[in-house]
Amino acid sequence: MSLDAAMSADAVENKFRQEVANMTKPQKIAVFTKLECDSDFSYTKEAVRVLTESGIQVYINQNVKYRLGEQRDQVHLVYNERDLVETADMIVVLGGDGTMLDVCVHVAELAKPVVGVNLGHLGFLTAVEKDSIAGLAELAAGNFTVEERMMLDVEITTGFTAYRQRVLNDVVIATGVCSRMAEFELSGDTGLRLGYRADGLIVAVVTKGAIARVVQVSVYCDNVKATSFSGDGVIIATPTGSTAYSLSAGGPVVDPAANLIAVTPICPHTLLRGSVILSPETGITVTGRTRDEQTDIRVTTDGKNGTLVSCDTKIKIRKSDYTAKIVKIGANRFFDILETKLNQK
Repeated sequence: MSLDAAMSADAVENKFRQEVANMTKPQKIAVFTKLECDSDFSYTKEAVRVLTESGIQVYINQNVKYRLGEQRDQVHLVYNERDLVETADMIVVLGGDGTMLDVCVHVAELAKPVVGVNLGHLGFLTAVEKDSIAGLAELAAGNFTVEERMMLDVEITTGFTAYRQRVLNDVVIATGVCSRMAEFELSGDTGLRLGYRADGLIVAVVTKGAIARVVQVSVYCDNVKATSFSGDGVIIATPTGSTAYSLSAGGPVVDPAANLIAVTPICPHTLLRGSVILSPETGITVTGRTRDEQTDIRVTTDGKNGTLVSCDTKIKIRKSDYTAKIVKIGANRFFDILETKLNQK
């Protein structure tokens, strides 16, 4: 989704801050649902009911109107996503963290606050759980805050072509397929049973996807070589992304209010295994080279299937001029959420 060319990033951000300062409650809310998470639309119907009974005008995509049944008369139907987003004061997203990431990045240039209803597993970015959708009524009462989260702009140049993407969580440069979390259970003859949520488990080698090859990673900060190591890859994470893959790789947890960038190696073959924390103004360039110089390197953004690049391709990463606007309802404090979510069984 592109921004009206007449408005600069600074103008968009300043306009957003003024609107939030003047907003006691949203008048118009657009609702997006990940259909795979709400196949019978029951959670979406509940969200629509809570919002409309709170006196908020609800806007929804024309393409899903048939799923609303009798409730279709209570909402405004819009034919395309851009009009839907531009019309609304706020956006409610029903899905998991992946859906939240997609929507936040998608609407960043329009500076719309996003409220998440967790229909997934962890829900770090969401404001309410699926069994407490009634909490959306707090929006009408003005009992919410809007957090601005730093994002990164990524540029991948191959030959004469440059690919640009924006991320809220992280950029991963590694070999092998895009890695996703899996659940493992380990049991022995004595009956000992352990459960893990991770990328893989090493006994001999038990993992998922293609076997990752060692890659020689070089990281440059403002065109000066900062570090070089052999390993499975490297993660460049925002504070929001510091609780995702970077945390699993041993990276630090960074308060979202701190605009910093975490560079975390993935299984480095070195005695020095720590992350590097960088200023948000640092321009980062990453290159990778495999030993055979034939294996492609994959650049994965926000956990989605990535772009294959050849050895020594330059991946440039910088702080975005835009921020994601994430709505929190009530007293949702970062470290309370962190402890609750990470201790879930």
